[in-house]
Amino acid sequence: MLSFGNGADQNMLNWAAWLRMHHQDPKWAVHVIQESSANIMDFSRLHQLASYGDKVIAGICSEVYTWKLLYISVFFVEEKYRNQGLGTILINKVEEKAKQLGVTLAHLDTFDFQAKDFYLKHGYEVFGILDDCPQGHKRYYMRKIL
Repeated sequence: MLSFGNGADQNMLNWAAWLRMHHQDPKWAVHVIQESSANIMDFSRLHQLASYGDKVIAGICSEVYTWKLLYISVFFVEEKYRNQGLGTILINKVEEKAKQLGVTLAHLDTFDFQAKDFYLKHGYEVFGILDDCPQGHKRYYMRKIL
């Protein structure tokens, strides 16, 4: 059974631990969730998870911070569930919640071996590129007016 939630439960903790354990995987090199920064700044966390049974198959971690900006820090869809609309559902849910909080700008970063095309398809634009980060690759900084 496929289900969606805000991640405010044990599944979110399990998923965050799983991401930490796998963040070096060159297929998607996910970011480590920025837990400590929430203690220094005014953050509203907007997390969404997609589960199939008791297994988390997709998730997004994001924060609305100081100037009503949305930062998407972690976004993952397990490979066998990609291209089925889960990513679109998750990003739409987070962006809609952010708009309800008065957010007008979302931003994120991704690598050339990750999901740049997905974000472009969903209205994000590249505003900066960091070459050789990591060596031989590019890191893209992207934004979207909500």
